[in-house]
Amino acid sequence: MGGRNGRGISSSSATISVSGQSVLDESEAAKGYAQTAAKELGLKGNIEVVFDENLGSNAAEVEMGKIEHVGDGLYLSTPANKITIGADLYGSDINEAISHELKHIQQQQTGRLKTGFRLVNGKYTEHGIYWEGKLHTTFADYNKIKERIQKAPRGSYEKLEAIKSYKSLPWEKEAYAFGDRIYK
Repeated sequence: MGGRNGRGISSSSATISVSGQSVLDESEAAKGYAQTAAKELGLKGNIEVVFDENLGSNAAEVEMGKIEHVGDGLYLSTPANKITIGADLYGSDINEAISHELKHIQQQQTGRLKTGFRLVNGKYTEHGIYWEGKLHTTFADYNKIKERIQKAPRGSYEKLEAIKSYKSLPWEKEAYAFGDRIYK
């Protein structure tokens, strides 16, 4: 098994680096795939893909960046350009996860997807996920959806409904569509 040295591959606008180790040591293939998808999405900057054995089974996520004041008491995240993928993913699952999460980075870089809150009279309100400049889903509601997915028995109607709710969120709908299209 080869280790990761963090060297990046540059496309015309993004640099991809991979660290950590997948179960089958597929970092070079993942890096090439990420470069292709990042180029198609027009991504910019340094994008880090990390394989993490502690993330959990079949999991992947994209990080949000620092919170900045954008005016009128509103504080929103900046792009972090970092994807974390469960080290237990392999083969086509890695590519699907990468393309899905890169779509989220594009949504962040274009300002369509952010997390944040509003500060009104010294109180934090409207904590949640902002889609196209408006609060779409509070963190409480988002976490309820994720919790329903985790707690429902595998194959149950409850689990299928929770997954359906999750996939119907507009940023997820786009990311799943891009992942399905680019990978096939």
